[in-house]
Amino acid sequence: MRERLIDQYHKTLALDESLTPEFCAHLKNMMHTDRLLYGEREIGVALRPHLLTRTQYDVLVQASEILAGAFEKVASALLSEPARLQTLRLTDREIKLALAEPGYSTLAVTTRLDAFVQDREVKFVEYNAENPSSLTDQAGLNKILMEVGAMRDIAAQGTDVLTIGQYLRPSPLHLPIERYWTPDEFRALRDEGMTMGYRHVESGPLVRSSYHAERHVGV
Repeated sequence: MRERLIDQYHKTLALDESLTPEFCAHLKNMMHTDRLLYGEREIGVALRPHLLTRTQYDVLVQASEILAGAFEKVASALLSEPARLQTLRLTDREIKLALAEPGYSTLAVTTRLDAFVQDREVKFVEYNAENPSSLTDQAGLNKILMEVGAMRDIAAQGTDVLTIGQYLRPSPLHLPIERYWTPDEFRALRDEGMTMGYRHVESGPLVRSSYHAERHVGV
C-alpha cells in the first residue's frame, strides 16, 4: 500500500503542469509568512512527505509512549528525593527551577520526540523538553503541502482521524496568538468533525497529532 501511494505521488507530480517556478516561489512565500524557518532558510525544501503505513504508525506510537513513560518515571524518582538532583550536576538555580510547582502533573506539556522510522524500526534522535519550538511546524507544513495537487489526491483516499489543538507561539519570530479557544469551542469543533465523517476526532487546547492515538489504532 505504501509503495503504491509513493509511486502514485511521484507520477502525479510528474504530470502536474502547475508545478512551475512561480508555484514553488509561492510555497516558499507561505513558509516565510508563517515563519516556518530555520534562521532564514525554509524548513521544507522539497515536496517529499514521509508516508507511514498503519503498522509503522502503530509501532511509532507504542515506542514513543514507552520512552515518554520512562522519562516521566525518571523525573518522578528524581523529584521525590531532591538530593538525587545533585547527581545530574545541576546548578543551584536549575535545581530551584526543577523543584518549582508547575501546576500540572506531567513532566512537561510542550515536549516532543524526534524519530526516524524504517520498516518496523524506530530510531529516536532527540527529546526536546526545553521549549515549544517546532510544536506548530508540522501543522503549518501540512497546510502548505495541501497546496500541491498530488498531496490532496492522496489525502482524499481516506482520512479517518482528525486532531485539533491550540496554536502555541514557539518564539517572538512566529505569528502571534490571536486568541485562545475555549473548551466549549473545542467540543463544538469535535462535534463538527464527527458530522463530517471522521471516525475519531480529538479536539482540545493541548492536543497534538498523536494525542491518545492508542484509542484509535488499537495499540
